[in-house]
Amino acid sequence: KYSVLEAGTRVPFIVYWANKIKPHTVSGALFSQIDLMASFADMLQVKLPPGEFTDSRNYFSTLTGKDNVSRDYNIEQPANEANLAIVKNGWKYITPGNGPALMKAVNIETGYSKEEQLYNLKDDPKELNNLASKFPEKLKELKALLEKTKAAL
Repeated sequence: KYSVLEAGTRVPFIVYWANKIKPHTVSGALFSQIDLMASFADMLQVKLPPGEFTDSRNYFSTLTGKDNVSRDYNIEQPANEANLAIVKNGWKYITPGNGPALMKAVNIETGYSKEEQLYNLKDDPKELNNLASKFPEKLKELKALLEKTKAAL
């Protein structure tokens, strides 16, 4: 995706498995494509190679509609690679970045801002109201988690 904003990173994920997954099951669980490796490894009862797919988590029960367990948090990086974002418990922190606010060739907002951004996605899924100045402790918490995760790589 081009943008770090939700319209650029959040996409529907459809899973079909005849006679295994109940049709029309809907989940709001936070899930990442990186979790497919650990989830399929569980399904196939195989171990992932040591040191590989270290950020993949097993959410096979969520994929199959038997559970609604979410990742603790998700880190997002768009194709423009200049911004990072972290989503946890319905809150989203976006790092500052330089660049155009709009990619004119494709008419897509990038999420670039020279200021830190914080959104409550439950109340503001379109990310219209930057709450960074109103919730400095939440911003600090998410920023620290993002930095800790980056440092562990």
